[in-house]
Amino acid sequence: MLEFQHRTANLFPTFLVEFKLEDCESFNKSVAEYLYAEREKNPNPENNYSANGPHAWHSEKNLHLLDEQWSIDLYNLIINSSSVYANKQEIPKTAYIECWGMILPYACYSNYHTHPACNISGTYWVQVPKEMVGVEEKDGDTIGGRFCVPDPRSGASAGLDVLPTFAKVPVPGHGLTFGSWMPHWVESHYFEEDRIALSWNLTLGKDIGDVKQPENHSDRRVKKIITPPTTPQKIIL
Repeated sequence: MLEFQHRTANLFPTFLVEFKLEDCESFNKSVAEYLYAEREKNPNPENNYSANGPHAWHSEKNLHLLDEQWSIDLYNLIINSSSVYANKQEIPKTAYIECWGMILPYACYSNYHTHPACNISGTYWVQVPKEMVGVEEKDGDTIGGRFCVPDPRSGASAGLDVLPTFAKVPVPGHGLTFGSWMPHWVESHYFEEDRIALSWNLTLGKDIGDVKQPENHSDRRVKKIITPPTTPQKIIL
């Protein structure tokens, strides 16, 4: 009988880091109040970017640079979660950051997109309709409003051995960090309450956008609000 040896390899893994912000109620409340106040001032922004649907709303991209405690905490959340994604590497002080909020009411969604020329992106869920609270991942396709990622391998979704999409039910106080190249979108939902999320891009070493970074912006790194685990928690698609 012929004998053979073999080995297997997991090529080109794509991973996300899921994080949880402890004691987030006050932070979430402050962020939501600010976003609603800004929407009241400017209900029809010039650019809604990926936000689509009736009354979808996108904020300015400077939420991490405001003179508010929640904004300072947000800046640190971005830095710390990005460091976890980068396997605990320190994020350089020259990193360029954009951060914005999106309010997605009934029948609204975020369309399929990537973040070109950026390195690390993230999202954090501030508020979801009450109907989404406590929904298990296996039941997520019944509610909508999920953060979705296609299988990035060309042609992979044509096979019988893989699911075409990774979908995450949003949970307030939780978030994801991922490579900016990765396509993603948010499903529409059909509940009366709003879905509110923060999102950000981090680019290492250079300015690529129109958000002016103050010279002393790195001084906002006042504390670590995420402690990177010994081994980052990676969700393999």
